[in-house]
Amino acid sequence: MVFIIVPFMEFLLPAFLKFFPEMLPSTFESESKKEEKQKKKMAAKLELAKFLQETITEMARRNRAKLGDASVQFSSYVKQVQTGHKPSTKEIVRFSKLFEDQLTLEHLDRPQLVALCKLLELQSFGTNNLLRFQLLMKLKSIKADDEVIAREGVSALSVSELQAACRARGMRSLGLTEEQLRQQLTEI
Repeated sequence: MVFIIVPFMEFLLPAFLKFFPEMLPSTFESESKKEEKQKKKMAAKLELAKFLQETITEMARRNRAKLGDASVQFSSYVKQVQTGHKPSTKEIVRFSKLFEDQLTLEHLDRPQLVALCKLLELQSFGTNNLLRFQLLMKLKSIKADDEVIAREGVSALSVSELQAACRARGMRSLGLTEEQLRQQLTEI
C-alpha cells in the first residue's frame, strides 16, 4: 500500500492546496502573493491611521476651550491634511506640543493601543499594560534603528531595506520610487 500511495500523493497535492491554501510554508509563496499580502496590510494600516487621525481630532475638540486660538489653527491644519496637504515635520512638531500630556502611552485607551499595535505590526492581544510595553519596546528599537540610519545615511540602504524601514515605522512602502522612500525616511 505504501509503495502505491506515497508516489501518487504528489498528484493529489493541487487538490490539497485548493482546499488548504496555507498548507505550504511561506517560502513557496510567489512574489505576486507577497505583494498582495503587503497591499492588504497597507490598506489595513491606512484604516488604522484614519482611526488615529479621528482620535486626535476628537482630542483637539475636547481641548479647544482650553487652548483658544491654537485649537482653531490646529482644526484648520487637520482639515488641510485630510484634503491631501502633505504635512511637514516642522508643522507636526509645532502642533504636537498641544498634545504633550494627552498622547503619552499611559493616557491612551484600549482601542487606540490596539490600533497602534496593528499599525506597527505587533500582536494586539493582552492587557493594556502589555500593549503599552510592546509599543514602548518597538519605539525604542525604531529609535535605535533611526540612530544607525542617521549615522550611516539613508543613501546606504537598499530598496528592500528602505521598504522594511518605512513599513516598520507605519509609513507607506509599496508603490513608491526609491527616491520617495528615501525622502520619507529623511523626514523623520
